[in-house]
Amino acid sequence: MKDIAVEIWRNVSDYEGYYQISSFGRVRSLPRGNIKKARIMKPRNDRNGYRFVSFCKNGKYSKQFYVARLVAALFLSNPENKPQVNHKDGNPHNNKVENLEWCTASENIKHGYDTGLNPNKGETHYQAKLTEEQVKEIRVKYIPYKNSQYKLAKEYGVSRGCIYEIVSGINWKSIWKIFVLL
Repeated sequence: MKDIAVEIWRNVSDYEGYYQISSFGRVRSLPRGNIKKARIMKPRNDRNGYRFVSFCKNGKYSKQFYVARLVAALFLSNPENKPQVNHKDGNPHNNKVENLEWCTASENIKHGYDTGLNPNKGETHYQAKLTEEQVKEIRVKYIPYKNSQYKLAKEYGVSRGCIYEIVSGINWKSIWKIFVLL
């Protein structure tokens, strides 16, 4: 027989009697004043797709909270006092407690690379000025004292330091491995 998960609700610290968060990642506001019954709140998304809610207390706007952090703070222990919350499946909308874990910034970034969630390498890197094809051309064309780093930098519209990092294998390592194997 399949296990049926039970949704557990807990009060949000500093907002007892106002808001609760569930183990399923849902947020509700509790009855008070003119509000006669609890209502499930609809979170908003930040620019990266992470869900957040805004809380009010005593009729005044108080603060915004990420749903994942609320769930983790109320349902997951954090004995190593890790500062970030990771979505194991990479889906920022899945804030169920079993999908969350506390982590360090480096663990979070590594998880993104390992799972392909953060393909911020090569051409897709936000600072990339060259394509993979151009990097391959630079590697083929570079011949010390003949086709200098300075000449290639001028030709491709980048700094000499950028060319140095390409030909020495500091940047664009995935393409560097191809040339080392040839």
